[in-house]
Amino acid sequence: MPESAPVKILIRTPNWLGDMVMSSGFVRAVLEAFPESQVDLIVKSGFEKIPLPQRGQIIPFDSKKETAGNFGKTLRDENYDYFYVLPPSFSAAWMAHKSKIPHRIG
Repeated sequence: MPESAPVKILIRTPNWLGDMVMSSGFVRAVLEAFPESQVDLIVKSGFEKIPLPQRGQIIPFDSKKETAGNFGKTLRDENYDYFYVLPPSFSAAWMAHKSKIPHRIG
């Protein structure tokens, strides 16, 4: 872990509803580990209303309207410090790569 806590953290949640709900434990652990940090979540479009622990914004991603790579590029200006990628998919990894967020985990 870094010497100072990251200021902005982004978490890409899984696409399947059950997997997304199961990921709430990870999200909660990040919130507890970094109590002063903003923690934003990328969720599959249509899942914005699912109650997940968070301290920041919910960012919907619709893969039918935008590619993961192009969506990743839109994240560059947000100055995130960490990007946690929970889905084990190429598109989620590609999104993280194209975001150029300094620390990408997952």
